[in-house]
Amino acid sequence: MMSTNYYCGAYCHECGGATEEYHLGKRSAGAVFGFQGLRGYLGPNHEKDIKSAKDWEEVIAAHGFTIRSIPGDDMTVEEFFVMARATLKFAPTHNVDVPPDSDFEDYYWLDEEKFSFTFKDFS
Repeated sequence: MMSTNYYCGAYCHECGGATEEYHLGKRSAGAVFGFQGLRGYLGPNHEKDIKSAKDWEEVIAAHGFTIRSIPGDDMTVEEFFVMARATLKFAPTHNVDVPPDSDFEDYYWLDEEKFSFTFKDFS
């Protein structure tokens, strides 16, 4: 299965390198876009968690971040979210039937739009 990772951040205009970068998530063929949740991201005192696509949209807009895929193609915020939302017709990328008291409850969830999210690292 082919997949593409997406990042957002601030990139050097001269060399293209990241001066600040965060993993947004991964698009895999035939699956809902899988977002990376973040605990204590770059908000005031690093106290806000990113737990939804809406949270990511707000962070990207507030910081003027660029969205970049690997192998390095840039896209606008609008293009990214159109692409991501187009995947909502597919099945979630993780088990959404997590028992309420399990160790996994805090790590895997669907946001209000039904995007898959996790705090676990993945690429």
